Amino acid sequence: MNAIHRSLFIFVFAILVVFPMHAQEKQVPFFPEQEITTIDRSYAKKMSFFTDYDEFVEARLFQTPDGNYAMEIFYEQNDLLFKDRLVMTPEEKEMYLEEMVQQYAEQVSERTGTASGKDSTPSEITVLNQKGRSTMLVMNTIGGLGYYGYALPLTLQLEDEKAFVGFYMLASGASFYIPYRITQNQDVTLAQASLNFYGISRGVMHGMFLGELISKEPRWDDYFSPGMTEFERIEAEKDYRDANERRSSALFGMGMVGSITGGIAGFKLADRWGYDGGSTSIFQMWGDLGTISGLLMADVFDFYDRPEWDAAFGTTILTSFLGMAGGKFFGDTRDYTLGDAIVYRSTVAMATLPLITIVDYFNPDDQTAYTAAGLAGIAAGGYLGWRATRDLDFETSDGVFVALGELAGGLLGLGLGYLIAPDFESEILLTSATLGAVGGYGLMYSAMKKNAIRLRSDLDIDFRLNPMGLLMNQVNNSFNPAMAQMYTIGSFNMRF
Repeated sequence: MNAIHRSLFIFVFAILVVFPMHAQEKQVPFFPEQEITTIDRSYAKKMSFFTDYDEFVEARLFQTPDGNYAMEIFYEQNDLLFKDRLVMTPEEKEMYLEEMVQQYAEQVSERTGTASGKDSTPSEITVLNQKGRSTMLVMNTIGGLGYYGYALPLTLQLEDEKAFVGFYMLASGASFYIPYRITQNQDVTLAQASLNFYGISRGVMHGMFLGELISKEPRWDDYFSPGMTEFERIEAEKDYRDANERRSSALFGMGMVGSITGGIAGFKLADRWGYDGGSTSIFQMWGDLGTISGLLMADVFDFYDRPEWDAAFGTTILTSFLGMAGGKFFGDTRDYTLGDAIVYRSTVAMATLPLITIVDYFNPDDQTAYTAAGLAGIAAGGYLGWRATRDLDFETSDGVFVALGELAGGLLGLGLGYLIAPDFESEILLTSATLGAVGGYGLMYSAMKKNAIRLRSDLDIDFRLNPMGLLMNQVNNSFNPAMAQMYTIGSFNMRF
């Protein structure tokens, strides 16, 4: 009996535990190229999918262990939720999806008045991916309310209050309605929405800086002379004020041109490059680092002390576009995840703080030392961030935890420093904040690194410094080829 009971137990265990473990189903996309994994109510209505269900809710597609497919369709009836489950062979699944696409084509042909979609093959018909459309429309509306609404009447130099308010409302409304109409039947991925808003927001600065470069600021001496009468002086003041207003209006107009151009370029390039959220975030990060570097370099070279700031504006525009080019380069090296991008950003911030803290201990009279430390920190952080994410794929939540750990550590250190600093000494505050931020980053990165997926990078960079090389080069001994490596101050190797 014991043997019978043991065999029965093993059989029941296999039925209840082992078999279910091997009977797991995995979700697969309906249309892989468009990344459509779930069809919800709004998307089904737009695409004319599942019209047989009056109160359709959602549909998902799963692949079964035996190679077949199971489609689960949720719908409502009499305020209750029901589910239909359709099990299909691969051939039946393809036929079902082809009928869905064909139905969508017929709906498009009826709406546009073109030839019937029945004459088109499924390969010629593509469904829409509009995951990012709502986000894009919200961001464009924010751009209209926050900038376009003010910039348009200022560009037109409208002085009447009613006209100003009216054009503000027109520009704000158009910022939603025009993108809404244009993207009604176009793919709008999350990457396109993100890069579109990046172009809109940064394009304002690029446009204004370019306007500063191509326009000449009115000079007081060009309108006034010592021998002017009172009437001539009043007229000169009016002309000088009008010239400044025209230039200000032109700058607002250039900001609008740069913003709109940047938004369109971002939308198109994200689609052309086939970017996802991670690569888009890397591109944006490097573009912003380029802009910050330009502003810092202008301070290092004293461009702000000149009467004309053309050199500062030109440098910032140049470094901004160089940064975006660098972001494109790094974004193409591999498929970054959004978690990778967050870790990368956190690493740049972590690398900058210690250098600024070290400079603060020397109490330099010239603030340029802090600027130079910031530039060196960005350069070091760019390299360290690449090393930190080179062969790892972080989940978005893991990247957020690393960023929050760095922020929490910095705040904790700053709080402790504030309590122990006798007279609000910057050295103590910066040191405690830096130690806390670096410690929080290190702890969270070490923990999240264990969860990351390891992969092989197609790009390998090796950068080494040899401080002893400086000393060896000062020695007057004859050069020995066998000791050539000891004379090397640094080396940089890149392998593709």
